Amino acid sequence: MRSSFHAILWSYPDFTPLELFSPFYEIGAPVHLAATYTVGLVITLYNRPAYLARTLRSLERSDLGDTVVMLVDDASDDPETLRLVEAFNHPQAPVIKARRVAFSPDYPRPHTISQNLLFGWSYLAGRCRPTYLSNLDADMVVKRDWLRRLVTTHRLIAAQDTRFMLTGFNTLDHYVVRAYPSFYEKLSLGGANLFFRVEDLVSVVQISRVYSDDLTLMTWDWSLVRRLAGESYRFYAARPSVAQHIGGRGVNSDEFRYDFALDYYIPYQRLNTKLWRIIRAYRSVKLALARARHTAKQVIIHRLGRQAQHQPLCGPPER
Repeated sequence: MRSSFHAILWSYPDFTPLELFSPFYEIGAPVHLAATYTVGLVITLYNRPAYLARTLRSLERSDLGDTVVMLVDDASDDPETLRLVEAFNHPQAPVIKARRVAFSPDYPRPHTISQNLLFGWSYLAGRCRPTYLSNLDADMVVKRDWLRRLVTTHRLIAAQDTRFMLTGFNTLDHYVVRAYPSFYEKLSLGGANLFFRVEDLVSVVQISRVYSDDLTLMTWDWSLVRRLAGESYRFYAARPSVAQHIGGRGVNSDEFRYDFALDYYIPYQRLNTKLWRIIRAYRSVKLALARARHTAKQVIIHRLGRQAQHQPLCGPPER
């Protein structure tokens, strides 16, 4: 079944259609769905089958409980990726499979994670009425009880805060403001794993509509977090992490792969801090060298350009 994006993008709680983007998605074979779910989980993907296989294997082993899962494929053209998506099922949770099959003139390229996530979240909010929405990038692995722990942590934080986003991925790249026994307050979050109440989808959709140009970039999740911070949202991460990043940083990125959660493996803050400092120092040196190379290249290009301006085009003038 092929459906236009705006026809199934919904605003909670009245579930009225919102026109946001206009690519087209094809929904796979229908699955039996309950009236409501505790969690609606969206997994966005594009090729990279080696990472996707590990992500799906990790999900198959995890306890999803009262969850509905949606895979949103951003027009993958890799045969192994398509095979993995076709074969994936979970013994506890229904799996809805969607595939992007057309692009609008305004948003022609793939890897538009913001569109795929908003499509998946809005589809689940409108059709499955979950209490919470979450997502995973297709290069993440999770603990067996990760969703149960996120639900528990969210309820614990909600007793003292009302406007916040939670993640199960305590990446070293985002500063810890304050540490609590079972979670951290963070200065910011990435978008590899988010967990929030379905009511907060309104803020996400509204911000996406206003700042849609920002959200079509590869750094859409950082843009989203900045806008949410401007709306007085706070950010928290589970302690220790229940999700881990296993892939390179972004589909098109060749940065050093430092974006990971050490406490997924080693729940010792002192060791975390030492290793974090080493990694940050390594990355600082690497970026400084890259910046120096770029500056030197620009200087050479500038000088060559000036020489070309002063060089006669047709040789010396005739006498």
